[in-house]
Amino acid sequence: MGQTLHISTSPAELARPIPPGAADVTLLEVRVSKDFDVQKAEPGKQVVVWKFKVTNTGPDEFDLYPLTVASRWTSNAQVAAPGLFLGDVGDSPLQPDPRPGESVTGSEAAVVPDQDGVLEFADRSGNPLFEIAVTR
Repeated sequence: MGQTLHISTSPAELARPIPPGAADVTLLEVRVSKDFDVQKAEPGKQVVVWKFKVTNTGPDEFDLYPLTVASRWTSNAQVAAPGLFLGDVGDSPLQPDPRPGESVTGSEAAVVPDQDGVLEFADRSGNPLFEIAVTR
């Protein structure tokens, strides 16, 4: 936590083209729990919440989507798709997409197996960006 990484994302062709992006991303907090507010994780699962500060260092609006949804969860040599957590994590979500020079701060969450592991993040093209190690 507290480390800032400079990341670059690839362009993506969706309903609207998304240009390549560049940003400084700082992990501010990671929380792990069986429940947040009114929602509980099902047996064998846990909720991981991450909080980022993202500063757009590129010339176009930065697409935050790759930072709001972990691309996969790896633990004990097993790989799984993390489930999206729709409960209240007590913080604002990471939004809106920052314009050049702007910063945003917010939290997102995922439901993963109840064990230590790694949340992996990739851009929309599947190129790896970074990982967050999660320990209970």
